[in-house]
Amino acid sequence: LLFGPSAYPEDVPSSSASSSRSALSDGVATSVPHELCAVLVRDVSRHAAAHSWLPAGVLVTSSPDAFFACAPDIVVEAASRAAVAALAERTLRSGADFFVSSVGALADAQLEQRIATARESGGR
Repeated sequence: LLFGPSAYPEDVPSSSASSSRSALSDGVATSVPHELCAVLVRDVSRHAAAHSWLPAGVLVTSSPDAFFACAPDIVVEAASRAAVAALAERTLRSGADFFVSSVGALADAQLEQRIATARESGGR
């Protein structure tokens, strides 16, 4: 999942902004001042139903380049250890935050070191 800057002005209280939108059908904390802009999947055809509940304009893609073209502030991994290995470094080098749900990936000491290096080079 990829989040970009919120479309809501800074002076709008987060409770007002969150009550006027649905972030992943309430699957993501609505107090986060960002909006969903892209979802990266392995096979777009298997996720056609997602278009019915995703907010309008959200990109569903299997292309990492298209995914990152949205210039995320936050990337949330919700897939697998392989997704952590594939996305963490690129995300962090771009300066975005990377949230990991497949924390078992961090048991790989080499991957953890690459992630730490990427975080430092991205200013995180």
